[in-house]
Amino acid sequence: MSKATVLRFSSLLVWLMTLVLAGRMLSLADWSDSMIHSVKAGFHTGGTSPIVALELADSLSVLEGVLPETPDGEKDRLSAIIQVAADYPFIVAYTALFSLLILRDKPGLRLYLLLALALCVGVCDVLENGLLMSALQKMRQATPEMNQSLMMLWWCSALKWMGLFALLACLGFLEIARDRQRHDVLPSVIRCLMGLLFLVGGLTGLTWSFGLNSGLLIENAMAFMMAALALLPFLVWRPDAPWR
Repeated sequence: MSKATVLRFSSLLVWLMTLVLAGRMLSLADWSDSMIHSVKAGFHTGGTSPIVALELADSLSVLEGVLPETPDGEKDRLSAIIQVAADYPFIVAYTALFSLLILRDKPGLRLYLLLALALCVGVCDVLENGLLMSALQKMRQATPEMNQSLMMLWWCSALKWMGLFALLACLGFLEIARDRQRHDVLPSVIRCLMGLLFLVGGLTGLTWSFGLNSGLLIENAMAFMMAALALLPFLVWRPDAPWR
């Protein structure tokens, strides 16, 4: 079995694992009616996503605004703890998936920089989860250090999102600019579409990074990313072709 075949089918396997783990996380989201109502109204920190709102909580007052000390708030707090715990395998999966996509590039400085960026995104996500888990467990017994910890959470979350969006934009640009050769795995139009979706998703997310602090931009960027990744299975149709 050639190296190209191994890389291609490894990417498909990791893609399936990422999809399953993402679905599992969504299935664990047992939000209360109050949270669903707040989602429809829109959070001022995280758009319409409870988890994004929690990740971007930079003070105890913001955190308590999302998770008030009520029966519904306590239910949502426990639901968030479960989701954060389930996020770790997902981090491993998506970091591996992006790394495999990056390995399609030619060996060189650019490849290593992109791999380092993908790894940094994963590390920031792990740190973010640790800080968020600690905040969720201790928020009912608030301490003076809580706001400092939440500010660190915000920075880890912001660096994760900015790194991810920059990575998407780079992957999109490389996909669009990739050499068109007869042995291309994807028809050029589909390959360009995949790159365009990555690029638009990355640029949409970076718009959030540069001051338009709306979680809706994050959610829209993730939607573009998922649409691009939906095209990934087309990469396996010609398993003997070079992995480019």
